[in-house]
Amino acid sequence: MLMDLSTCGWDGGLVRALGVGAAEGALPTIVSCAEEIGRVDGGPLHGAPLTGMIGDQQAAMVGQRCFGVGEAKITYGTGA
Repeated sequence: MLMDLSTCGWDGGLVRALGVGAAEGALPTIVSCAEEIGRVDGGPLHGAPLTGMIGDQQAAMVGQRCFGVGEAKITYGTGA
């Protein structure tokens, strides 16, 4: 809702209009879902790249193992 689709960045006008202007500097950088956004810092996966982020609706499908043709999952919540 706050993303400017033409720039793939936060729309400063909308951020301010919706009252989150004070937090504008705290919003994360918008990146491609296929882009490396960092690396694990510690533990057994230390140094592993963090990539391929998915939203809650898509993650719910993976979590419920909806991998077959014709399978569906309806998740009510933030994206409903």
